[in-house]
Amino acid sequence: MADGGQGASRERDVAGEMVETARIGWTDRSGQRRVIEAHELSRLATRLAGALAELGITGADRLAVALEPHPAIAVLMLSALRRRAIVVPLYAGFGAEVLAQRLQHSGARLLLTTAEVYRDRIAALRESLPLLDHVVVIDEGEPPAGTHALARLIDEAKGRDEESAVPLADDPALLLYSSGRSAAARGVLQARGALEWAARVGVEAIGLQPSDVVWSELATGFGPYLPYALWMPLASGATVAMDDADSDAPWFDRIAGTDATIALVGPGAVRRLLESRSPIASSSLRQIISLGEPLTIEELAQAEALSGAPVRTGWWQVEAGLVTLSAVEREPSRSLIGGLIGAPMLSQDASVMCRVDRSLQEAGDAPGELALRPDLPSLMRAYWGEPVRYERAFRDGWYLTGDLVQRDSTGRLWFLSRRDEAFETPRGAMGPEGLESLLRRQVTLTDLAVLPRGDDGIDAWLVVDAADRARSTVSAAVTRWLAETTGWPAERIRTAFVSHIPRTRSRQPVRRLLRHGGRAMPTLATSAVPLVAAADQPSAP
Repeated sequence: MADGGQGASRERDVAGEMVETARIGWTDRSGQRRVIEAHELSRLATRLAGALAELGITGADRLAVALEPHPAIAVLMLSALRRRAIVVPLYAGFGAEVLAQRLQHSGARLLLTTAEVYRDRIAALRESLPLLDHVVVIDEGEPPAGTHALARLIDEAKGRDEESAVPLADDPALLLYSSGRSAAARGVLQARGALEWAARVGVEAIGLQPSDVVWSELATGFGPYLPYALWMPLASGATVAMDDADSDAPWFDRIAGTDATIALVGPGAVRRLLESRSPIASSSLRQIISLGEPLTIEELAQAEALSGAPVRTGWWQVEAGLVTLSAVEREPSRSLIGGLIGAPMLSQDASVMCRVDRSLQEAGDAPGELALRPDLPSLMRAYWGEPVRYERAFRDGWYLTGDLVQRDSTGRLWFLSRRDEAFETPRGAMGPEGLESLLRRQVTLTDLAVLPRGDDGIDAWLVVDAADRARSTVSAAVTRWLAETTGWPAERIRTAFVSHIPRTRSRQPVRRLLRHGGRAMPTLATSAVPLVAAADQPSAP
């Protein structure tokens, strides 16, 4: 028996650390709802672990999964923990080329997916994936040639249950891929300790109870999904609400018809809620947590007004997991330019550092790079296939996250920018996100993105609903505000009007497309510039 931290005894699954009160409430595409209790999940996972053993799956083998929300994801994850294998979550919406690239890069020996995905995107490329020994499909009926049916594997494993391996915190468990928003996607290896950290966050920082129902808008291939949307509630004894209903309704309408108490969403989901201005009709929702890049105070306040529940944001990175979380109670006023990410959770040692020559120095209350101690349980164990990159991420006993932050007088952290996106101005280092956030409050804009031109000034790409005759007024207002804020003279600031800003699924600007895929910034500040076709395709989540 193990104490779950809430005064009640919670029986955990030996190999999976799944609390006995945990369950999955799954709504399938037809709208039918089914509840799968922890004991049933454990039974299915144990049988599948036996089947994996028969297939020759051993420790450290990679098991990829490309599915929309489905209980089979949890079953595979629990089975992989028993086999000490590594789960590789992939976005089910990836095209054939990207799926094949991730399967090849990870060296996956098994893929769990649907018959449709296999036939349409994998079958023709199977010969180019020599390490992919097995494909398992979740569909009922006869599987495509060269694949296994999941149900049959589990059924035929009766009597051959695999004995659970003794779990260790250092066992490799997850191979997650970064978004590729500002650079090529990287494979990040996480150990079992990352799952244990997520379980602690659920109970100690979020306050999950067995009575909670955790609903997620996150894509299953997005880095936080497995540790936080799936594992965290299972390890806390709560209910995972899986919604695979065939509906085009926005997330804030779908969740209104559930009994969800906790919603895990991406920042893009919060921004879509704000764009809709549609209140969430839910009496059970008690907390919304945004995982990804931080939200501004204004965005948090507006989201709370629409949801009727506290909205929390934090600092999450695929390399490090969720490290900070904003407090539910906070003061709305602040003078820093950036998004609130709160304070480090659970006594973690985080600092703000400045790089000086080849050493690090504490930044104090000045902007600096967020640095974490390597003993953080959720910290990555490797960049897959890139040992040199991994070594370069550490210096003087710290992991350097690449994110510029600043502490306020209360000790809370504010995100400013990625270090490689920050730029120097006559008034100090600034990040594009912070400037964009404040500029939205000064000038009426449909959308915008700010990009530095090295040490030469700033470009601002603008989307407006105004008629052509009003664009000069908008351009002048933007130029004036940027000049006052950054200290650059007005002639060093250029503006252009575009049809749209290319964005990721989380609504982050794809700056590399604006910088390289879009046309060059025009000479005339009031020119209207359409983006090239490449900018019409946002990067994967």
